[in-house]
Amino acid sequence: MKADNLRYAVFATGHYMHSKIKYLDAGYTIVVFSDNDPKNWYTEPLEDGRKCVPPAELTKWELTAVIVAVQDVQAAAEIQKQLSDMGMQVLLADAVLQDCIRTWDQLQLESIGAEKDSPLLENKITRYVECYVNRQACNLRCSYCYVSQHEEIASKIIPLSHSPAYIARALSAKRLGGRCLISI
Repeated sequence: MKADNLRYAVFATGHYMHSKIKYLDAGYTIVVFSDNDPKNWYTEPLEDGRKCVPPAELTKWELTAVIVAVQDVQAAAEIQKQLSDMGMQVLLADAVLQDCIRTWDQLQLESIGAEKDSPLLENKITRYVECYVNRQACNLRCSYCYVSQHEEIASKIIPLSHSPAYIARALSAKRLGGRCLISI
């Protein structure tokens, strides 16, 4: 997804940006940050050498686009208008995150590598892992499930942030240090 000659800025340096930056970095070459709050200007929001500049300085950076990383829809629309009025191409983080997460997942899978036989993979269970997956729908109707008994299951399925291959590798015996009992 990344192209060497494409440079991007991320607008907003708050919690939402911090929670999504690893995914955005996987998909885009982000060279600078910006924010409307003057107290953030000329700081390094991630302490990695990339500065936060005032919005007016974004035009000096020869950017392909600015990615707006705020959750509030109204605030995002206002920032999008502000940047468009400056002649900047604007992308909304929510619109590009799915592709970035897939790219990040692929990079993580490559770093984990193919699973090979290991002395860690003995028949002994080494740990118990309990996973809570917050879903609004379930295609199972287990007789023992308290959720289905109380009809608290909605019909909308929320897509997972990570691919099944990534989740499988993340919960692999090699990565977890041996065989595990996993409860989902």
